[in-house]
Amino acid sequence: MTATLALALQTRPDVPGFRHLFGFDASISDENVSDFALQRRRAETGDELLPPHLHRIVTIAAVLRQADGTLTLESFAGDDEATRLSALFALIEQHLPRLVSWDGSVLPVLTHRALLHRLSAPAFSRQTNDDAGHLDLSATLAPRSNKGGVALDELARLCGFAGRRSAHSEGWAEADAVALYQLLLGAEHLHGTLTLAERAQNLQQLKQALAASNNARWQALAGAWPADA
Repeated sequence: MTATLALALQTRPDVPGFRHLFGFDASISDENVSDFALQRRRAETGDELLPPHLHRIVTIAAVLRQADGTLTLESFAGDDEATRLSALFALIEQHLPRLVSWDGSVLPVLTHRALLHRLSAPAFSRQTNDDAGHLDLSATLAPRSNKGGVALDELARLCGFAGRRSAHSEGWAEADAVALYQLLLGAEHLHGTLTLAERAQNLQQLKQALAASNNARWQALAGAWPADA
């Protein structure tokens, strides 16, 4: 079995980056710089989704299913952004997993921010540029659709999972990583690579891993696990 890494990010507008690009001085608050960034983006594109290079990564969360079936939860937060990225890239170098993301937005952010911090990530780069090394789950579920916009959290909740409802806003990356892995198991059952019993077994394994974690963000998701999921 190939290892699989379901990845989710929590980001903020890169306030230092905007200060550098647009010459804001220290007298202008971070909040005002952030508001400027979002207003500028709305004027350009009609929404507030910033381009990849202007997302500062606050948290990287991932569910890792190793090649032997062992499940581990990974959350990189608290240190500086370069340290978080380096920890993720080291994990990928160790396990060489297939990367799983939602809607294609995660990998460009990781790539651009790694470039900004002058990081080397050969295994990540290989997986990113190899069709077999990365799975955009949202595209897989709707391969012939030209209409995007399916929200990960909404689909997870419609499928009977908790999604972000039980998570504090600071734990949304962990909630999204769990939802992504839950939907991945559903997709594998849909495509015939997992039986219904195997899907249920993998979900139970995930629940147990959440409950056993010493990270309160993961534990909160175990506590909100729906009884019939």
